[in-house]
Amino acid sequence: MIATLVYNRCATMVKFKLRQLGRHAREVIT
Repeated sequence: MIATLVYNRCATMVKFKLRQLGRHAREVIT
């Protein structure tokens, strides 16, 4: 149960960071 909570939190943080990185990379490329 705790493992799934930690996994969900990590997955959310990773998605958020990937979204930020993607936006930044797009700004740099264009």
